[in-house]
Amino acid sequence: MRPHSTFAEFLFMLALFGFLLIADYGVAQKTESNSAPGDPLVGTQPLTMQGEIATHMVEGADRFLLREITTSVELRPKFWKRDSSSAAAWNTSVAPNRQTFAWITGVRDPRPDFDEIELVTTLN
Repeated sequence: MRPHSTFAEFLFMLALFGFLLIADYGVAQKTESNSAPGDPLVGTQPLTMQGEIATHMVEGADRFLLREITTSVELRPKFWKRDSSSAAAWNTSVAPNRQTFAWITGVRDPRPDFDEIELVTTLN
């Protein structure tokens, strides 16, 4: 079961982009170049962004996430089939969403049964 998650896909793509950027940097360092030091690589341009680059990146991520949140409100009825006729109907109707949430957050093993809490040690 793979839940729909654009935020998770965004994080995966961000990590993949970072990995590829680092890998490309390593390859570029190992290849011989006919250009003088300081010249841009073939097919690239110097970075001309003004201001703090990290701030631009965070602002871009913020714009993306706010846009995704706005879009999610419109798409919610597609994924949430809520039935508010009774408490039992409500629990049944949101059960698939709870399972998806548990999967996303890593809750995959069943909870162990126990009769009481066991005191293993004290701080004294």
